[in-house]
Amino acid sequence: MNWKKSRSVNKCPIVASGILLALLLCARPIVLAAEKGLSFGDWLVHRNPNKHGLIITWGYSDHDFNWKSAETLIRNTVDIASKGGNYLINAGPTADGTIPEAIRTRFLELGGWMSVYGDSMYGTQANPVGAVDWGRITAKKGRLYLHVFGWPASHDITVPCKSAAVVTAYMMADPGRAPLACSRTEEGASVALRSQYQNPYASVVVLDGAQW
Repeated sequence: MNWKKSRSVNKCPIVASGILLALLLCARPIVLAAEKGLSFGDWLVHRNPNKHGLIITWGYSDHDFNWKSAETLIRNTVDIASKGGNYLINAGPTADGTIPEAIRTRFLELGGWMSVYGDSMYGTQANPVGAVDWGRITAKKGRLYLHVFGWPASHDITVPCKSAAVVTAYMMADPGRAPLACSRTEEGASVALRSQYQNPYASVVVLDGAQW
């Protein structure tokens, strides 16, 4: 369900606007998407097409070719999942229903990334340990997924979590799940990355045993 703050709503008296919002909530929407912040507890979606659409205009345009890159789409997907949200991508076909090749190419890239790293997205929760400067984090029970956007020159990252007695990690793209070197630091758990499994969009490390 979309809550769009249109001109007619803006002109409503405050009491009437409150009644309208109460009626919307009575419908018990699973998600209430809003253009501007609301004070109740639904997770809000920023619907600005400049940020989350495939191009600047809404839907298909025969003059707008400012396509977002596959990297931007994948990193937006990870970023929103790390905050507990779902990413609704605005992508419009042409008038005859054809999907433009630019959209097809980007969705194939996104799907290819998800085919390897989908477990780090599906069924996960928001980052429970705090922001990091190298990427984003999603979580499942007893497990963190570390999405590395900027590959560090030192080939290691630090996770701001409470280290348990045993912390293990591996590169998600590694079919053999060879363990990565982990150590404790004052800031949390330090994990040494393996560059042969680096992904140009977002590399993922699975960290088990961390506490938060």
